[in-house]
Amino acid sequence: MSVELKNIKKLIRIQIKHKIITLLIFSIISGIFSVFSVINYLKDLKKYDVQFITNLSDSTLIVSLLFIPFLCLLTTNILSNKEISMYPGTIKTRFTSRIITDHIYIIASYFVIFTINMIPNLILVFARLYGFPLNLSMLFDIKYFLIGFIIYVSLSFMIYMAFTILNMLLSRIHYLVTIGISMTIFMLFKYEVFNFEEFHYAITSFFLKQNIEVATLVFRALLVWIILLVLAYLLTFTVRKWQMPLPQSKVFTIYFIEFILFMIISVSTEFVMFDNGVSYEEFLESEDPNNEKSFYMDIPENFSPADFNYHTNFSDSKYQAYSVNTFAVDYEKALNNKLIIDDVEIPEGQMYVNIYTPTISINGKELGNNIVNSIDIDFTNNTIVYPNKDELYVINHFLGNLCLFEKNYSSGSDYINHDEDFYISIMIIYNE
Repeated sequence: MSVELKNIKKLIRIQIKHKIITLLIFSIISGIFSVFSVINYLKDLKKYDVQFITNLSDSTLIVSLLFIPFLCLLTTNILSNKEISMYPGTIKTRFTSRIITDHIYIIASYFVIFTINMIPNLILVFARLYGFPLNLSMLFDIKYFLIGFIIYVSLSFMIYMAFTILNMLLSRIHYLVTIGISMTIFMLFKYEVFNFEEFHYAITSFFLKQNIEVATLVFRALLVWIILLVLAYLLTFTVRKWQMPLPQSKVFTIYFIEFILFMIISVSTEFVMFDNGVSYEEFLESEDPNNEKSFYMDIPENFSPADFNYHTNFSDSKYQAYSVNTFAVDYEKALNNKLIIDDVEIPEGQMYVNIYTPTISINGKELGNNIVNSIDIDFTNNTIVYPNKDELYVINHFLGNLCLFEKNYSSGSDYINHDEDFYISIMIIYNE
C-alpha cells in the first residue's frame, strides 16, 4: 500500500471518530420524533380520530432529511479542517479522506433513518397484539426499503458533491465578492434575463418527476455525482496550501447562501414530484380489474330488496373508515337505466351481485381487492358482512412516497389523494 493510501486510511479513521457525535445527535433527534409520532397516533386511535390509511412519518419526514443539508454545510471547512490539520498529509490526501468519510456518513445515515423508523413499526406490532385494530400488511415493505436506499444515497451523493464544490469556490474568494455574485444572479433572474421558472423546472424535473423510472433517476444522479467528484478533485490542483479556518463572518455568509439554495431545492422537490402525472384516460386504463367481485346466484327465499338500498358510513364502526353504497334493483329497471349492458342476461329466479371499490394502492400494491374479498352478503338476515370494517392501514413512508418515481405510477390511484374518497359499491340486480 502506498504512503498516500495509508495516509488517507488513517485520516478517515480520525475523522470518523470526530464526527460520530454528529450522527449520534441526529439519531437521538430522529428517534424522539419517530417515537412521538407513533404515540400520538395511538392516542388518536383511542379517540377514533384517525384516517383509513395513515402515514406514520407525515410529520417526521423533514427530520429524516435534515442530515444531508447539515453535512453539506459542514463542508465549508473542507480545505481548512482543523481536525486533521495537524496530521501529515497533502492537500489531495486530506481532501480525499474527507470526501470518503462524508460518503460513508451518507450511507450510514440511511441505515440510521431506517433503524429509527423500525422502532415505531415494532411498537405498532405490539399494539396490534394488544387488540388495536391495525392492518400492518403494508407497513414492512422490502421494495420500499430497497428503492429508498438507492434513491436516498444517489441523490445525497450528488447534492453533497454540488455543495462541496460550491463551498470550495466560496471559501477561496472574499465574502463580499460572494454577496456581489449572489446579488447579480438574483437580479438576472428578477428582471427575467433568464426565465427562472423554466430554468428551475428544467433542472429539477431532470431528476424528480412522476413516472421517471427509478433506474433513470438513480443513473442521472450518479452520473452527475461522478462529474462533480472529478471536478472537485481537479479543483484541489489549484490549492497550493492548506487554508486557515474561515472567519465566522464568511462562514455565516456561505451558510445564508446555501440555506436559500436548500429552500429552493425543497420547494422544487415538492413542485416537481406532484407534476407531470398521468392523464385521466391513462388512469382509467390502469384500473385494476381485480378490485371487484361478481357472481350469479339463485334468489334466496327471504330476499328483501328494500334492505339493500342504503348508504352508510359504517355507523356501527367506531372509525367510520369508508362509505358503503348498496342498492338492489329489478333486472328490467337495470336495463332501462343502463346499469348493465343488453348482452348481460339474468335468468328468472336468479340475481347478479357486483362488489366494487375504486383503485387505491400503496407502494404500487392494490388495496381494494383485499377489502372486496373480505366482504360477504348474508342473505338469510339480509345484511352485509364486513369482517375487517374496523381495520386501519398503517404505512411508514419515512423518505416520502417513492412509488411515484416508478414507470407505471398512477396519481389517480394513490392513497395520498384518494383515501378519503374510498368507498365500496354493492349492486344487486335480481330477476324475480
